[in-house]
Amino acid sequence: MKQRIISRIACLLAASATLLVSGVSQASPDFPGEIATLLGMQCPPPCTLCHASPQGGDMLDKPWVGGMLTGGLKAQQVATVGPALGYVESQGTDSDTDGTADVAELRVQRNPSITGTTTPDEILCPPQYGCGARVSPRPPVDGSALVFAVVVAGFFALRTRRSK
Repeated sequence: MKQRIISRIACLLAASATLLVSGVSQASPDFPGEIATLLGMQCPPPCTLCHASPQGGDMLDKPWVGGMLTGGLKAQQVATVGPALGYVESQGTDSDTDGTADVAELRVQRNPSITGTTTPDEILCPPQYGCGARVSPRPPVDGSALVFAVVVAGFFALRTRRSK
């Protein structure tokens, strides 16, 4: 009995220690907005500007991030974004070696880690078309055609019923 209680207490302590010691995720949700504000971008860049995943996380796999980290960028510290961008700009860093500096690319909504001119992944703020518009592989279903079909079917059903 005592052995069982001691075993459970040890498991609880181990779980508690894991939660207390585990590191904070590198994803910093305020960074995209800060980058957009500081550089006058049309929209906040996606998390994939720096991370492998659209949700952010620990994996910083984009070439341009190295300069930001060298420039003093710290996870969860928004105040370090401006100085890090300033450092990258002062160094004239061109991570994708396309002839345009990283910060200059960001200012025109382009991804500094991708060489190219118009690939979808390179454009950070894609165009928006009208209110709530979206790019879709197939056109949306038009509800008016369905309503018209129901009205026509109802008309013929009533007409058939009256003629009997």
